[in-house]
Amino acid sequence: LGFNVTSEVQESDLHATRHLGCLNVLMGMVNKPRFAEQFPVVAESCLQLLYMLSVNPLTSRPFITYVQMRKDMFLFRLLARMPNRIVEQTHATSYLLQWSWLLKAIALELHVTSRRVEQNWNDYVTSALPLLGFSSQPPVTMLLHEEHSLDQPRMRLLETLELLDDASQWMQVRPSPIPSMIGGVKTNRFRHSTTQQTFLYDVKGLHALAMRHLDRKLAAQVARAAVHWNQHNVLLAACQSALKGWKQVVEVTLYECFDSQNEPDQYEATLFDLLGGVLQKLTQRDSPVWFPLADLLSQVALAIMGKIREHVGITSGRRATQSHHVLELL
Repeated sequence: LGFNVTSEVQESDLHATRHLGCLNVLMGMVNKPRFAEQFPVVAESCLQLLYMLSVNPLTSRPFITYVQMRKDMFLFRLLARMPNRIVEQTHATSYLLQWSWLLKAIALELHVTSRRVEQNWNDYVTSALPLLGFSSQPPVTMLLHEEHSLDQPRMRLLETLELLDDASQWMQVRPSPIPSMIGGVKTNRFRHSTTQQTFLYDVKGLHALAMRHLDRKLAAQVARAAVHWNQHNVLLAACQSALKGWKQVVEVTLYECFDSQNEPDQYEATLFDLLGGVLQKLTQRDSPVWFPLADLLSQVALAIMGKIREHVGITSGRRATQSHHVLELL
C-alpha cells in the first residue's frame, strides 16, 4: 500500500511512494463511475479498507493527509457516485455497508481536519461542507457533472435514510418463529448475538438437532426459518451500521465544522431539514428498520434540538423567533 514499514509507519509519505504500492490503483478503481453498483461486494471491501486505514492509529494520519493532498475531494467524490436507491435484495447488504464505511471515513476525516489550525486545512473543511448540504455555497464544479450529481446537496445527507427505507421492503415479512425447545434442548444455544438488536443462528447445528428429534419435513422448516432469520438480521445489522455512519457525519459536522454565525440562515434551514427527516422516521413505529433503530435516531434528534437551542441563544430577530417556535412545538 506504500507505507514505510521499515521505520515509523505514522511518518509515511504516501504521496512520495504512491507509484510503489497498490493504494493509488485501488483508489482509482473504486472511483470509477458505477463501480459501486457493478461490483458491489468488491466495492464494499475497498471502502472497508479505506475506512480501516483512516481509523488505525498507525495509518490514519498519513492516509488522511494523502487523501487531502490529492486535492480532488476524494471521499466526497465517492459519495457523489454512491447508489441512491436499492432496487434488488441480492446486494442490499453490500450497498448499505458501502455507505457505512464511506460515511464513517468522511466523519473521521472531518474530525481530524477540523482540529488542524492551518488555513489550508480550514479551507478543506469549508469546501467539504457544501457537499453534505451544510453550506449555501455551491458544490465544487467537478462534482456537478457526476452521474449522481449534487444538484440539491442539502438533501444528499438525507438520502441514506431513504436507502434504509428501500431495505425495509425485504424485511416486512417477519421470519417464522423457531421453537424454544427441540428434544429438550433450548434452541437459543444455537443463537449468537451480533449486535444489541441482531443475532445469527447456527443453521447447521440447529438443523442437526431438529433431524434427531423431528421428522424430515419439520426439520427442514426449522432450518429454513433459521436461514430467514439470519438474512433478516444481517440486513438489519447493515442498516444499523449505515445509520451509525450517518450519525457520526451529522454530529461531527454540527459540533466541529459548521459555524452557525457564518451562515445563520443556512444553518437554521439545515437543522430543520435534518430534524424533520429524523422525526419522520421516528414516527414509523411499524417499520422493521426504524423501530429497532429508534435509539440511534433519538440521539441524533436530541443533538439537533440542542443545536437549535444553542442557535436561539446567539441569534435574534426573525431567526430567533423561528427557532423559539420550533422549540415550543417540540
